[in-house]
Amino acid sequence: MGVKRRISRDMNVSVIQQILAPVVMISACGLLCMGLYNRLSTIIARIRQFNRERMEHSIRQRGAADTVKRTLELHSDALDRQIPGMLRRARLIHKALLCLVACVIGMLASSLLIGSAMLAPVLLNGAIACFVFGMTSMLVGMAFAFRELTLSLSQVELEADALDDLPEAKEPAEDGR
Repeated sequence: MGVKRRISRDMNVSVIQQILAPVVMISACGLLCMGLYNRLSTIIARIRQFNRERMEHSIRQRGAADTVKRTLELHSDALDRQIPGMLRRARLIHKALLCLVACVIGMLASSLLIGSAMLAPVLLNGAIACFVFGMTSMLVGMAFAFRELTLSLSQVELEADALDDLPEAKEPAEDGR
């Protein structure tokens, strides 16, 4: 009798380990993605701050109303060109997040079915199907995230290029004119 209990207990531990394996993978992947996205967003925010400072410096340096107007128009045009790209990136992130949520649902269902398979072994096939669904969802989500990542610097580069097109400040004449 004691041997059967020990085997049963060992099987329970094994099932719990199998249930937790997908959850651990999700957590690790999520933490890595979150850390990298945070680093990227910090860098992009800092570059945008540099660009704003460059534009403000350029406006202060010029002083003439027509030059300031032209500078603001160039900046406004650059922002107008950036909006469609930013919306495109937001849609990609939205799709990636939907896929990752689907992955989490698939992994949770897989974990529940692995545990339930102790009582009804036929559920193990459902657990495998849910696991494959979850992994496929994660793969598709990562593809969306990869595409967004490849586009992530394009709007900042547009902004920097627009600031490079600003009219040069005229140096004051040496005789005071």
